[in-house]
Amino acid sequence: MATFVVAVVGAFAVLLVVFPQTTFYGLPGPGSLQHALATLRAANASIADVTAPIPADPGYLALAMAAAWIAGGLSGALIGSPHRPGGARTEERGGLRSLSPSLAAPLPWIALFTIAAGVGQGRGRLFVAALFFSAVLAYLLAESWSGLGRLPKLDGAIRLGALSLAGAILLPNLVPGYRAGPVFPWARIGPLTETTVSPLVQIKPFLLNQPNVPLFNVAADQPAYWRLTSLDHFDGNTWSSQGTYNPAAGVLATPSPAIASQVVHQHDTISGLGGIWVPAAYEVTRVAGLKTSVDPTTQTLIVGALHAGTSYDLVSASPEPTGAQLSAAGAGPAPRPEDLALPAPTVSLIRPLTLQIVGSTTNAYDAAVAIQRYLRSFTYDEHVQADSSTNYLYDFLTRTKTGFCQQFAGAMAVMLRTLDIPARVAVGFLPGTPTTGTSGTATFLVSGRHAHAWPEAFFQGIGWVAFEPTPRADAPPPNYTVAPAPVTAPTTVTSPSPEASQASSAAPSTPQPARSPAEAPRKVSHPAITAA
Repeated sequence: MATFVVAVVGAFAVLLVVFPQTTFYGLPGPGSLQHALATLRAANASIADVTAPIPADPGYLALAMAAAWIAGGLSGALIGSPHRPGGARTEERGGLRSLSPSLAAPLPWIALFTIAAGVGQGRGRLFVAALFFSAVLAYLLAESWSGLGRLPKLDGAIRLGALSLAGAILLPNLVPGYRAGPVFPWARIGPLTETTVSPLVQIKPFLLNQPNVPLFNVAADQPAYWRLTSLDHFDGNTWSSQGTYNPAAGVLATPSPAIASQVVHQHDTISGLGGIWVPAAYEVTRVAGLKTSVDPTTQTLIVGALHAGTSYDLVSASPEPTGAQLSAAGAGPAPRPEDLALPAPTVSLIRPLTLQIVGSTTNAYDAAVAIQRYLRSFTYDEHVQADSSTNYLYDFLTRTKTGFCQQFAGAMAVMLRTLDIPARVAVGFLPGTPTTGTSGTATFLVSGRHAHAWPEAFFQGIGWVAFEPTPRADAPPPNYTVAPAPVTAPTTVTSPSPEASQASSAAPSTPQPARSPAEAPRKVSHPAITAA
């Protein structure tokens, strides 16, 4: 009965502290439990992929409170009843094996504290660890001295306390995220292949919990999307990426002479942004003032860890293709197999819907524009579940039609791939809020509210080009996608007919230098469109 009461009180505490908007005068409302469970599921699915320090997202806070409540319950059970004979004493043998349950009561808290030390902020961690384990040792000594009017052997308690204190001071230094960032300083060793899911999972915490927190400033010639990375692997549930990183030196990329590009000079100053990804306009040609590593395939820049005050200079050449150029180019061969790969269940569920949306388009560009137009008719809402799974995307596309950039970008990338168009999801930030700047430049303040994701598609002879399916007021579609298109996307979705469409691929997000500048334009026929 006591355990049940503790569980109920704990659940009420989590709802009241973490989800107060769902309660009515402190009592659970009609949707409280459903909202809490959905948030906890999303947090549990993403917590292994979030870099330290973990953001104060409601899901993570609820998990932390639940863990603390469980630790308290276990400690209470170990202490036992003081009226039970011998229930809280140390046996005469001494040593670690002689510890009674009450002397083991701090162990759940020690485990919880050690985990928290690895995922929390690093400020004052050594002092807090010493303070916490001093309290643990004091408890053990007090427990050993109490009862029976005699002094039992204290060696077991002292050993446990000393071992715990030493471990608390030394072990956190081995945990990723402590002081100097990750255990593996990626920016200093290379080439190195790493697989990562973040920072897509951090977009919602930025949007909801830190919308006004300044992350970085950019002094630049013109506004741009400040890109962190791109995610090219989709397993049916989550997006991730795998890249090979080498030290960034010299000219990192050469824009295609066949496509106009705008040179963007940037001076970035980090304030509240952490992690390893360096924000930059696509595509970066030079880096100065920062020791970085680069994945040439995705143009992702990483460092050991970003800190407040970090500043650096970048030069980017942002391609500016025209709609006519993209229409003539068609979808290019996938740079990597991952850029087209989809699980079979995803293809069978999403492709029929995609075929209805693109209608009778005959090239990749028109298909991409049709998909973008269709998605921009949906509703933008940051409070939906942070889910990228196939079933959730299908529900998003056919029923709810409500989401934020994670759903819009992921859905468009998946839909493009079902048409055999290489696509991926880029993660980064919108241009930000312009402030005063020096002659010829403006300073853009980028805050949590500007966190964003968008799809990129690959065009033959042009490279990766960005599209904007998310209907945010501050995220208009690119100019090269708003010109009159020969095809209008249908507003209703009916049972698909494979013969009804021969689409090709089209659509990228942010361009990259063409592999072959003089490649002839062509129209593409995609087997994925006609195969059932």
